[in-house]
Amino acid sequence: MKKKNAVFEDVLSTVTKYFIVLVVVVVLFICFSGVRFVKSGEVAIVLRFGKLVGETRDEQIHEPGILFAFPYIIDEVVTVPTETVMERTVTTHYTEGNMTTLRNNGYVITGDSNIAVMKVSVKYTISDPVAYALNVNSIEKIIDASVSNAMLEKAAASNFDDILTTGKEEYSTSVKNMAQSNLNTYNAGIALSTVEL
Repeated sequence: MKKKNAVFEDVLSTVTKYFIVLVVVVVLFICFSGVRFVKSGEVAIVLRFGKLVGETRDEQIHEPGILFAFPYIIDEVVTVPTETVMERTVTTHYTEGNMTTLRNNGYVITGDSNIAVMKVSVKYTISDPVAYALNVNSIEKIIDASVSNAMLEKAAASNFDDILTTGKEEYSTSVKNMAQSNLNTYNAGIALSTVEL
């Protein structure tokens, strides 16, 4: 009987030691889960229980380096690439292949009642990391909508030949300016650098 009790106590002691070690490891993991490394070319913002941390701009935006935050269950660290020029191809008004498939794809109608099929390449940077992190869920959809809207409106005020030849640059610039205005309305924190047809 004493032998059985001794074996039981040994097993219980071993299980208890491993359980304590496991608990300590989990607690350490949770504690250090708030340590983040912000890479070069990025900044980070911290959301505590979903609310932005910091009163001033300097307190809200964390530059590259080590960032100490509370564990993930309390703080969410959002990194934003601010020095990267990103590119997006907008194909909303573009038809692949022959023109018989035009009905099922995109196009714009110009001011002189012609059909224009266009693929646009947009380059942009993130100019306001706080606005971008808080207001943007799908950057692709926002850019597509803003640029497509501008393309339709500006095409309706342009002639087909001008868009293809002498007015191509002016059309691109006016699309960029209007799309930027749309993005500013959304408070997306995005700055368009070029719009290329």
